[in-house]
Amino acid sequence: MLKKKWCGLSIFIFALLCGCAATPPKQVRLIWPPPPEDPRVTFVKSFRGEGDFQKKSFWDSVFGAPSKQGLQKPYGVFASREKVYVALSTGSAVAVIDGKERKVTYIGERGGGRLSQPIGVAVASDGTVFVSDSSLNKVFGYDAQGTLKVAIGKKGKLKRPTGIAVNNALNRLYVVDTQGHTVYVYTLRGEPLFQFGRKGEE
Repeated sequence: MLKKKWCGLSIFIFALLCGCAATPPKQVRLIWPPPPEDPRVTFVKSFRGEGDFQKKSFWDSVFGAPSKQGLQKPYGVFASREKVYVALSTGSAVAVIDGKERKVTYIGERGGGRLSQPIGVAVASDGTVFVSDSSLNKVFGYDAQGTLKVAIGKKGKLKRPTGIAVNNALNRLYVVDTQGHTVYVYTLRGEPLFQFGRKGEE
């Protein structure tokens, strides 16, 4: 008799938990501009951090999975093949989101080229990851494993580097210095080429 009561109670609790589990939200296709215009931008997917790739147990689905450290104030973003590079301006690193391998690694967390406030990120065709740091006033170049290859901005050359871009065909790296009101152009090896721009007149 006691076993039957426990069995009935277990079934009741299981049914209650299943009923309390949140139903998945309805998928809505987000596009811009809206109809009747032809869409030019389509939402594909969002990332919040390592938790996106963690398998959820039944209890996580019912009570919610434990919180994982997410992307800390993401700023610059660069997408390359299967990877997305995100500069974490308060996380002192660049998150490398690998959708194919379903993992997140980090660049600039330790060792040479340790980041402070990464803002911009761009990746060259040879895999070099360039990152502008507006606190250290430098641009760092790392290999695919996160090892520092080159540092640009010695002797206070850059005042506040932010946006960066790579032109693989011309072997050039463009660095926007917002406080210096100048765009600096380097080779992909960090050699200075020329600069242009100046502070506008009021």
